[in-house]
Amino acid sequence: MLAKGSEYSLHSYKGVGGYAIFKHKCGLLINKKIHPFLNMDKVTPRSNKHLTDCPACAKSISSGIVDLKHWTSLVTNQQLALLDLKPTFLCRCGNEFQTGFEIILSQKHHGCAECYKKTSQEKRYFHFNKLREIVSKRGFILSPPLPKTYNCNLHVKRTGENHEYPNTLSFLQQFPASKDGFNPKFEVKKLAYGRFAVNDECFSEESIESAFWAGFIAADGWVDGDKRIGLSQHINNEPILIDFAKYLDFGNTLSYRISASNAVMVELRFTSKVIAKSLKQFGIVRRKSLTLSPPKFSQSTNVLAFIAGYIEGDGWVRKYYQRNNKCFCIGLCSGSKQFIEWAHNEIKSQLGITGSFSTNQNTVSLKYSNSASITLLERLYPVSNQNSKITKAYSELASITGHDKLEISS
Repeated sequence: MLAKGSEYSLHSYKGVGGYAIFKHKCGLLINKKIHPFLNMDKVTPRSNKHLTDCPACAKSISSGIVDLKHWTSLVTNQQLALLDLKPTFLCRCGNEFQTGFEIILSQKHHGCAECYKKTSQEKRYFHFNKLREIVSKRGFILSPPLPKTYNCNLHVKRTGENHEYPNTLSFLQQFPASKDGFNPKFEVKKLAYGRFAVNDECFSEESIESAFWAGFIAADGWVDGDKRIGLSQHINNEPILIDFAKYLDFGNTLSYRISASNAVMVELRFTSKVIAKSLKQFGIVRRKSLTLSPPKFSQSTNVLAFIAGYIEGDGWVRKYYQRNNKCFCIGLCSGSKQFIEWAHNEIKSQLGITGSFSTNQNTVSLKYSNSASITLLERLYPVSNQNSKITKAYSELASITGHDKLEISS
């Protein structure tokens, strides 16, 4: 018989180590020692805690993250046998949230859905090795404590200097990449269109380089009005945007911002009526996302260069393993079905390979199998930029198969 005042009832008894599973009046099953629950005339305050305390009840859980972590540790250590309840907790941001243990344990997160989404997005877009490379190219090295996201404090140092920044964005704004490389500039310019020096004739003639960069703009760039042009990339792709700035003879530094998904983005914006007019021959006009028309080229090589540039923006080169062999999958997507079909027909006519189509809402995707992707890599590599994903994938392919590296156009 259980002691007087107990809020538990005996659920099952295994007789192992003096423990049994008791059921609280709220429905929680918990693994506890047997002796505090025995029917004794005198119940000490310490044993009385065992009789009434329940980690699932609001009266015994204060609104703090520490209690939730402790509660999770009880389940991890198998001190709690079962928990189907969803009590209310207080997140770090101040919002209340309800959750169960299975969700917490699987996600390894202690907070509301909004904070979880923010944290997961930060981790998704954060690559520590890339950040270390970006910092080192600006003449610094990382120092502890090392950041886990772009929004964490950033500690950097170089000979005789130690600096701390509230986040990665602050560091990049003080040391932006110039058109000549990673030379530091201490003047932070506002993120706005400006009439900075550019080569207005860089898209006036058809070439492999102009076709590649036109494909890049067609995917990730935009034309606003009759002269405003811009292109945005994740900070991990900063080198290729620097190459594009060099191709333009861009007279300003790149700009940086934090996106809605908490990723650090690098942008290049400029104004040029001549370039905006030249881009129309490549089908690049205002609000092109759903209406991108196929470009017209006089040479088939430039068609492949345009497709290579487009893949750099709205495409992918994925690697996967099949029977312990590294395989590749190349694909591209667009809101314009006409453009995707044109790309498929051009690749088929020149390379003799076909891909598969898929549609998701307003987006049409085209992807190729491993054998077809390898053929694509071999033909797109010579017309790609040295910092493109095509070039990186081809380098891996060459190391596996022993291919001799070919010369690339830029």
